[in-house]
Amino acid sequence: MILPVLVAYAAFALLTWLARPLFNLTLRLDRFGRHVLSREEVVASNLVGATVAVALAGLAVGLATGSGLAFATALGAGLVAIPIAGTFQCPPGWPRAVMGATAAALVAPGGLALALALAVLGRGGAAAPATVFFLGTILSQWLANILAGVRVKG
Repeated sequence: MILPVLVAYAAFALLTWLARPLFNLTLRLDRFGRHVLSREEVVASNLVGATVAVALAGLAVGLATGSGLAFATALGAGLVAIPIAGTFQCPPGWPRAVMGATAAALVAPGGLALALALAVLGRGGAAAPATVFFLGTILSQWLANILAGVRVKG
């Protein structure tokens, strides 16, 4: 009974973080809409769109085969979209560089968790890097909100 509410809440939270780049991605698909986007918005929509595409592909494979690894890939790709989108919420300069470095640094434990899951095939060796990755992606949104409010002296 509570699961649909939790899924709806999680989807709402995820979409609030990813709304701008996803809507920019839909503008890019329109032949007139793509002309209103800046280069920065195009890059953000490309990166977030790529991670969402990988997440959807992993979800489709997971549903088709029941593979836990495919579901983990989908979750990881979906979560890494959060700090990537947060990077482009920050003003250009050092705040964006810090958030970009944070997003890039979070790919390492996520990739390590996935590699360990592949290597040990479910024997539990990927729990620590997966936890770091999961908590890091959630905490990165708070960092993005703090950095988005910073004024860069120009």
